[in-house]
Amino acid sequence: MTRRGFFVCENPRKPGWELEPLAPEGFRLLGWRQSREDEIDAGVGDELASIFARALTRVALVTFPRSTDPQAETPVSFTSEDRIQILRPTGWRERLRVIASHSPVALSERLPFRLLLVSTRRSDVVKTLFDGAAWSMQAQAILLGTPDAPAPTMDWRAYMSLQEHPVSRDALASLGLAAIVLPGVDGDVAGLTATTAEFERQVLSSIEHEAVRSGFEWRVLPEDSFADAMANREQ
Repeated sequence: MTRRGFFVCENPRKPGWELEPLAPEGFRLLGWRQSREDEIDAGVGDELASIFARALTRVALVTFPRSTDPQAETPVSFTSEDRIQILRPTGWRERLRVIASHSPVALSERLPFRLLLVSTRRSDVVKTLFDGAAWSMQAQAILLGTPDAPAPTMDWRAYMSLQEHPVSRDALASLGLAAIVLPGVDGDVAGLTATTAEFERQVLSSIEHEAVRSGFEWRVLPEDSFADAMANREQ
């Protein structure tokens, strides 16, 4: 039987994780292994989404993008506890970049010329960021602020720069953020970069707490052992 586990690699160096925006200043690599009964093709299943949502909202204000297309997202009833911003590309260059990033098939559909940026401490809302294909296609980003911080204010360009360019700790701090989590290859791993070691410790400790509480083992591994654990090749 496959053992369910969460794994952390503290100093990943190999490029195969597809987390290049985080690589210049270093990051923590997170991975997970589900039982064969719970496995999905790629990304995060329902139980893992719940673990992440509970863990992150325990220690952070969580901000993430949502499509404005009601057919592309799980319906959510927002409340006064949530902060919603609308992001739009402001110039023709930014609109061309949106078009260029989509396949010819996607061009026949509505292009995402508008996104909602949701900031919340509600785990049921955060859980929805793992719905659909955005996470497994690495088109998602989780922005974390301290629990008492105001919701970050940013425009389309600032948000996109966090996914397309190397992310520095100074850049995160300038946007009022304490950390960022990005999906890696096929959405089966994630990278975490925090502005301080203390906030990184809080995030990882919270994920560990929720993972162990849900019956997952928690292990901190060197990169080769991490890869073996993800592939279920460990002895």
